[in-house]
Amino acid sequence: MKEPVIGQIKCPYLPPTQTFIHEFISHLEPELNPLFTNKIINLKSFPYGNINYFKNLFMLESRLKEFGVCGLHAHFGHNGTFLLPLKMKLGLPMLTSFHGADVSSRPKEDSVYRKNLQELFKQGELFTVVSEAMAQRVIRLGCPPEKIRVLHCGIDLKRISYRPPANVPYQQATILSVGRLVEKKGMADLLEAMARVKALRPKLSCRLLIVGEGPLERPLKQLSNKLGLAQEVSFLGVMSRTEIIRLLAEAQLFVLASRQASNGDAEGIPVALMEALAGGLPVITSNHEGIPELVRNRQNGLVVPEG
Repeated sequence: MKEPVIGQIKCPYLPPTQTFIHEFISHLEPELNPLFTNKIINLKSFPYGNINYFKNLFMLESRLKEFGVCGLHAHFGHNGTFLLPLKMKLGLPMLTSFHGADVSSRPKEDSVYRKNLQELFKQGELFTVVSEAMAQRVIRLGCPPEKIRVLHCGIDLKRISYRPPANVPYQQATILSVGRLVEKKGMADLLEAMARVKALRPKLSCRLLIVGEGPLERPLKQLSNKLGLAQEVSFLGVMSRTEIIRLLAEAQLFVLASRQASNGDAEGIPVALMEALAGGLPVITSNHEGIPELVRNRQNGLVVPEG
């Protein structure tokens, strides 16, 4: 019996903040899972053995037929709504995977997208979400519960070595936070917390390393200086997975202060938290969205209210 060929659809392929997509497809057989995209970026960082470019739906239809695709997997809701006309025309079953903003902020900001989601929920066969909290969001948007499956993201444990927490004097602790510099990552809350620590324990020499880039980079650096944290906080920008794993091995504490953004944007379950736990780092985080499904307060980390 011939094995089915599933077309993986991700437009664009692949922004640096979506490493979880590459983590997923890198465990697939490229011959049976050709990937189709209308824009290829960062290919050196995210290689895959079967990437195919298309310019429009007409060209994509031709490519799908050429590869003998018998099913579609749309990564993110907007790719699902984009593919829906072609799915209906070709009569192909389609799985759509939601990941975050596509079910939190985008439906509020884009009325056309929200309307198109209703047809996607009606015609799509199956939908995956990365947390129970996200499943409830999708249900509230109108998706039938029986079509939803919770599929937590995973990480490759062969790339991260577990080590017991190091017995380092807390005065010298290195605190690490990894995330895009956007409102939902709560970096401003983290800086405020560092300022409180400095005020309460002025003799501490602990430092905070922030990995990531984003539209709030300049305001966050200004806030850090305003709070008098120039010596304690370093903004390291974008780093490779290899470099981040090295920092995880060198740090003594991982903190992620996620919160819902003012536009409704919310997390799934951040992969950075999974990697920190896998490396044995003590973790402090918030009770935002699906995070408590991963970090249980005073069992494998500390969980505090958002903000």
